[in-house]
Amino acid sequence: MDLGILGNPPVLSGYLVRSGGSAAIVDAGSASVADEYVSRARGILGGARLEYVLITHVHLDHAGGTARVLELEPGARAAVYSRGARHLVDPSRLLEVSRGSLGPLLDAWGGIRPVDPGRLVVLEDGDELRIGDSRMRLIATPGHASHSSAWYLVDEGVLFTGDSAGMLIVGEGGFAWPAAPPSFRMDQFLESLSRLESLNPRMVCISHYGCTRRAREYFEGTRRIHLEVDRALGEVCGSGAREDGEVLEALLEALGMDDIPRDHYLDMELVVSVKGLPGYARCSRNRAPRTDDPLVPGCSFLAPRDLHLAHSSRAIGVGPWAAVGPIAA
Repeated sequence: MDLGILGNPPVLSGYLVRSGGSAAIVDAGSASVADEYVSRARGILGGARLEYVLITHVHLDHAGGTARVLELEPGARAAVYSRGARHLVDPSRLLEVSRGSLGPLLDAWGGIRPVDPGRLVVLEDGDELRIGDSRMRLIATPGHASHSSAWYLVDEGVLFTGDSAGMLIVGEGGFAWPAAPPSFRMDQFLESLSRLESLNPRMVCISHYGCTRRAREYFEGTRRIHLEVDRALGEVCGSGAREDGEVLEALLEALGMDDIPRDHYLDMELVVSVKGLPGYARCSRNRAPRTDDPLVPGCSFLAPRDLHLAHSSRAIGVGPWAAVGPIAA
């Protein structure tokens, strides 16, 4: 389900899993899209009952809408990896950190409210839920964040990665881009990516944005692009770029992407998507903090559309109809 009220082009996908008379949505989205999300889900639920909201991690664009979704769907519960559960029950620390790092994105996403612990299902790595006749398994995927996880629809072979496997860009085809906020750990990310790849899924669905059946190609591409952007970022920062706007312009030029369609919201997403990469440290070193910098650190979820995945001429098909699958075989 395209939740495209943030930015232009849209940046957020929702997913509805329906099996028998039961259903679940993957992530709650931000608080600002929760009502839209539930409305669209209800439109395609049919007679199925929404039982679960499956949280991939507790960043505000993925979990900020949890309390509101549960208000709108009193029969549903939120399922979450144990490392993130406490932040849903008491989001005060999460909100404090987000307020200091997200800047205008916090207003766009709408914050987060506490979730009744009685409405939570807290899971560990490898635990499974039943959704009708289907099995949904939680897979711990630290790297993007310590509380990151993916959800795997076991028998169908569909993997919902959240931000655990980078991002997929909206466009005629889809291309990988880093998902590396300030808390990012490259070593853990690469280990988690290899673990996801070993599942050999039939389809990979990414929150930002869309699905692909070319799972192996996508995994190879997102691994490569994290390393390539890190290398380019180190060169850009080493050449003297310091402020976020300057870094972004130089980085896009170095990658041959300086003519992509952009807006201010997208620019914020592009730059925060790489701030956790090791190469960014060369930009932040000896840099005086600024309160008027329009590009602020935070969580990430989008990138431009012209970067070639794995040096391949074939695009990965995506579309705003991600709930029913990709357009490419």
